[in-house]
Amino acid sequence: MITLYAGYFLFFGKNNIFRYIEREKQKISLQEEISLLKMENKNLMEKIEYLKTDTFFIEKKAREDLGLVKENEEIYIIIDKEVPQQHKEERWIDKIIRKYQEFRLR
Repeated sequence: MITLYAGYFLFFGKNNIFRYIEREKQKISLQEEISLLKMENKNLMEKIEYLKTDTFFIEKKAREDLGLVKENEEIYIIIDKEVPQQHKEERWIDKIIRKYQEFRLR
């Protein structure tokens, strides 16, 4: 009688053997996902540290975002008049172009 009772709970109970196997598979899958995310996180942290200390990248970013130039350096902007202008937020380079054209017209 006890074996029937134990067999019933083993195969048909709330925490039966099939649910246990399914949960173990899910656990393994989640552990693999966690290890992949930790590795990705580590790589991103290394990249952040590299970009914080790389002078070439910092200079490049400042030039692109702030429009900075070196002494005795000239900027040439090529405008393709055939490409229709899209209605977007004005970029910093568009402001420079507009100011340059205003200055040129004086």
